[in-house]
Amino acid sequence: MEDYGHWIALTERPANAFGFIYAVFGPTGRQYIGRKQLISETSRLPTGAKRRVKTRRESDWRTYRSSCRELLDDIELYGAETFTFVIYDWVYGRGMLTYREVQEQWSCEVLSRDETPDGERLWYNGNIGAVKFLKPKS
Repeated sequence: MEDYGHWIALTERPANAFGFIYAVFGPTGRQYIGRKQLISETSRLPTGAKRRVKTRRESDWRTYRSSCRELLDDIELYGAETFTFVIYDWVYGRGMLTYREVQEQWSCEVLSRDETPDGERLWYNGNIGAVKFLKPKS
């Protein structure tokens, strides 16, 4: 069985997967939906060459936690062991990865004003597809 690091995968990773959709569940009841590429692709122009060379390598996905600053602050505050990191969908291309993340965020209504029992927003997500829709709380 493959090593997924701190991630809990609901299904085995397919050989041709490009990335995954994940959810993070915090100790206060807050949640986050995000995406992560398994493969990092770069293009560079070698010295003296006329054409770019594409290189592919595995990304840092096994140790990755999130890109959400607020979530990362809470992970530091409460400790990573109090959070649950779940991979629930494997995706096969860059465009589909973006599409599936946005689709999941809309279907879960991550921009809703739902709150935890402590009065915090239920979702760490503050935008969908890098477009902010929420007004700051006054």
